[in-house]
Order: sequence, then C-alpha cells, then structure tokens
Amino acid sequence: MSLFGDYILEREGKQIIEDEKGFITYIIEGDGSCFISDMYIIPEERHRGYGKILMDKVGIIAKKYDCICLTTTVCPTTEGSTHALKSALNYGFRLVNNIDDLIIIQKSLEK
Repeated sequence: MSLFGDYILEREGKQIIEDEKGFITYIIEGDGSCFISDMYIIPEERHRGYGKILMDKVGIIAKKYDCICLTTTVCPTTEGSTHALKSALNYGFRLVNNIDDLIIIQKSLEK
C-alpha cells in the first residue's frame, strides 16, 4: 500500500485499491452497505472504462463482507460531475436521495 493508502486508512478508516492508473477508496459499513468515498483516474485513462474496473473490484470485496449494495455520492458543483453521474447511472447506480450539495446513489449487489 502507498503512503497515501496508509494515511487514509489511519485517518478516515478507508480502504484503498490503487495502481498507476488511479485509485478508489471505500468503507465497509455495518448496515450491509459499502460506501465508495473517492475515485481518481489519471487523465490518460479516463473514458476508457477504468472506473468500472475499480468499482467491480470493490463490489467483489463488498460481497465477501455480505454487503447488499454500493453507495456513493456525486457533488453536482464539482468539475466532471455530469460525466461521473452519467457513468454511475450507466453502471447501474440509481438515485436514492440528496442532501445539500450531494446526490446519493446506490447500486444493488447481486449474490
């Protein structure tokens, strides 16, 4: 794990999957949900399906912990939020709520 991975685990309790193309952080929650907190993909790999690969990896881990869904948020006022939301909806996420400047989306995990 990288120094950033060590930091984010110690400070915020987030697990990380990372490589030279990007990273995704997540937390297995006690309510049967896995919360995806952050995802970053280097510009050269964007729009090539790498985000799906990272989410698939988190989904596999979440299922091992008996999670029934993936949950994440999109902040509509940030750069790239329209593309992020479109990609998430195409991946199978559905709108479930909004709080202030956050759109909450969720994807069911099939056993």
